[in-house]
This record gives sequence, structure tokens and C-alpha cells, in this order.
Amino acid sequence: MNVRNVFISMIFILVFAPLKAQDTLFVDPGKLDSLKVLVFKRNQNDKEKIKLLNEYARMSFYNQEIIQGFSATIEAIELSEKIEFKEGEIMYQETLAAFLGPGDIVSYHHQKARMLSTQLNQNDSFTEVQPPDGYPTPYNEMSYKKLLKALELFKDVKNKEILAALYHHLSYYYYTINDIDQFRLTANSIIEIYSDLEEFYPLFLYYSYLGIVAIEENDVLAKDIIEAKIEKLVASMKNKNEIGPLNFQLANYYRINGQNTIAIEHYLQCIDFFESINDYFMLSDVYSQM
Repeated sequence: MNVRNVFISMIFILVFAPLKAQDTLFVDPGKLDSLKVLVFKRNQNDKEKIKLLNEYARMSFYNQEIIQGFSATIEAIELSEKIEFKEGEIMYQETLAAFLGPGDIVSYHHQKARMLSTQLNQNDSFTEVQPPDGYPTPYNEMSYKKLLKALELFKDVKNKEILAALYHHLSYYYYTINDIDQFRLTANSIIEIYSDLEEFYPLFLYYSYLGIVAIEENDVLAKDIIEAKIEKLVASMKNKNEIGPLNFQLANYYRINGQNTIAIEHYLQCIDFFESINDYFMLSDVYSQM
């Protein structure tokens, strides 16, 4: 398998179901309309409304209603903060995961939600959102325009992870049409967001994507610069809750680069971490990669 194919697999799609038409609707419009009525008829700003808003957002994403989905997402997280409903943050992370679909960055949102569930002693009730098979459908010019419109509308949103999620899909679109310059610009926009948020896991993720593009293009200088940034990033991390999940991506990165001995070292380190927090889902991922 060539580097390009590995790259697409690693970044964006773990298992891509048979391609469907772009106008595929994964949720019956009538069901979505009924949920909308429930959301907007509910006068109480309470936990139930937050749950309904998140469900409405996810279903909207599945039907390519991006602006509608993020409008509901923002309303839900702002209401959660207003009434100090901590579980609302878990729902928020899982709603972002729903928008993104399968891929490495989704593990970051699941992990954040799972960690918060642990803090709130709600591990038994936590479940990861499962988008419909085949979602997201392959992007085309129409969906590209929807992404741009959403980015313009939400450019000043307080929750910057929303912008990062939109940029993520945009970067995928640029890569699939081989517009590598725009891909780099978009990836760097994501890096800037997560640098401000001081979130190390996605920072490494997007640096590694840029590194793989540099390898693909035989750009030794760019590859060396990116690897230096990765080393500096890892050296700055002290908290094992940051280093633990990151080891998984480091291992994948070194494996794809043919540095198998270093990759195994990182796989073993993340096994220790995920065992310590009883995260059997991620443990199964690590063993499958090894």
C-alpha cells in the first residue's frame, strides 16, 4: 500500500462503507422534523432540553444539515454551562464525534467524554455515539460550499473545537482533490486552534498528518522541521493523562515511517496507560495495531 493510501486510512476513515450518493439522508426527514418540534416546544431550559438538542444536532449532521446541527450544538453547550450541567460537556464531545464520523480525531473526543464520565462516576452509563454506516458520505462541491458557509457563520464561536471540526472535514476535501497547499493551510489553522486550547493530542495528530504529506512529497526539510516540532511538543508534556493517549498516535506515526522498534515502545506505554484507567476500548485498538 502506498503512502497516500495509508495516509487517507490513518487520518480520516478507518472503515469506509460502500460509497453512497451525496444526497443520502441517513435519518428520515419526518423523524428529524418531529424531534425539532419537541426541542422548540420545550419551554424549560433543563437537562432534557440539552439531551434533545444534542440528538437533534447529531441527526442534522447525518443529513448534511451542518449549520442546523451546529446551531443546536452551540445552544446545548451554552445551556449546559448556564445551568451547570456537567454531563452536557460529555454530550457535546460526543456530538462533535458524531459530526466527524470515523477517524483518529474522533478518538480524542471520545476520550475527553470518557474521562469526564470517569470524573463524574458515570462510566457505567457512558456510550460512544455510533454514526450510521456510510456516514460521512464523500464530499463534493456542494458539501464543500456548505462547509465554507458554516465556517463563515461560526467563525467567532466561543467553542473553538467546533471550528476545528469544520476545518477537519475541509482538510479531507482538499486532500481528496489533491489541493495540498490548501490542505496545509487548513491543517495549520487546526494546529493554531489546538495550540490556543493547549490540547496536545490533536496537535500531534495534525503535525503527523503534515509530516506524512512531507514524506509523500519527498520534502526532507519539511519532514525534519515537523519532526522537530513533534519532539518539542512531546518534551513539553508532563501530565500522564496527556502522554498516555498521545503514545498511541506516536506509535502509529513511527510504524508508518518504518521505525518499528520505537513504535512498539510507544504501543507498550499506551497499553500501561489504558490498563490503568480500564479503557478496554482503546486497549483493543492498541493490540489490533500491534
